[in-house]
Amino acid sequence: MPAAISETIKPKVISQWLLGLRRDIIAQDNNISAGAVSNIINNWSIALGKPEADALRELAKVLNSAGLTPAQCAIGFRTMTLLREQNIDADAAAQLIVDIYKKCKEFEITSSKFAVSIKEIKVSDDHHIQLHKIEQYIDEK
Repeated sequence: MPAAISETIKPKVISQWLLGLRRDIIAQDNNISAGAVSNIINNWSIALGKPEADALRELAKVLNSAGLTPAQCAIGFRTMTLLREQNIDADAAAQLIVDIYKKCKEFEITSSKFAVSIKEIKVSDDHHIQLHKIEQYIDEK
């Protein structure tokens, strides 16, 4: 009877499978048989649900090939949800961000300079106006 697979190996096998590694590579990396890899994956897939397990593997493979982490994907999802809730076109918002980034880089504006620029707008060499006072300034002029 073969030795029982360590409980510390099983999550590693599942993680490697989710990343799209082949069964023989996973077996070699964990010093277990290819059949043991199949058993671990099958048991996990049955417990989770085969369609869900396959969908998670496809998602993990796509994220991995795109160089994204699940956390980065979640941030992107939350950002897109916020844009959609505000009826903002995602493509237009993405283009705005790219344009702002390119201009900041072109004018050598760092993130701290950008934050100060948003807070106060320079109207002349010696005069700055706080953003919330622009309307008042325009009315006075």
